[in-house]
Amino acid sequence: MGQQDVIARRYAKGLIEAAAEAGIVDRVRDELKALADIVDPASGAVHVPEFMRLLTSPTVSLSDKIALAERIASGSGFADQTSSFLKVLIEHGRVALLPRIARAFAEQAGPLTGIYTATVHTARPLRDEQLDRLRHALTEALDARVVLHQRVEPGLLAGAKIVVGDKTIDGTVLGKLERLRERLLTESAAFVGTGDDAPSEKKK
Repeated sequence: MGQQDVIARRYAKGLIEAAAEAGIVDRVRDELKALADIVDPASGAVHVPEFMRLLTSPTVSLSDKIALAERIASGSGFADQTSSFLKVLIEHGRVALLPRIARAFAEQAGPLTGIYTATVHTARPLRDEQLDRLRHALTEALDARVVLHQRVEPGLLAGAKIVVGDKTIDGTVLGKLERLRERLLTESAAFVGTGDDAPSEKKK
């Protein structure tokens, strides 16, 4: 995990605590994601590059940046916690971390929201059916809804790395768990298939 990810997790943890105290974790998660999409070029049409340039420009005063953030937060009906958090990021020059913070927030807030965000790291892109199987396995393992993202890392030598919140699940380990589960289901079905008369036959 890089230094930026460590910092992003620290910010996310503080915001989760504030949102949990107010009972609005779901709301703040969605608002944070909206802000992240605005500054993240990968979000496509939602991305607003002018917003990012204004918030990071050395020629724009800090007071003007905060005033802009307040207008956006107010016009969007953001919670006070989200609005205050955006101001903190501006004051500390951390606006560029918004996409990382939003991901970290969603991951760490899983136990509170019942929705977990997982990221699978693989050397090559996974097919849709592979992602569906993995999402299903994680959903059963966590007994919660799972939003799955994929990140391709050509330098990853073998297998897959799955990150759910602060936990990393090795792809090989996950494969063993899945095979164990399948074997148990098969053996259970075979046992049930023997019928209720099997024990009585042994008594004769």
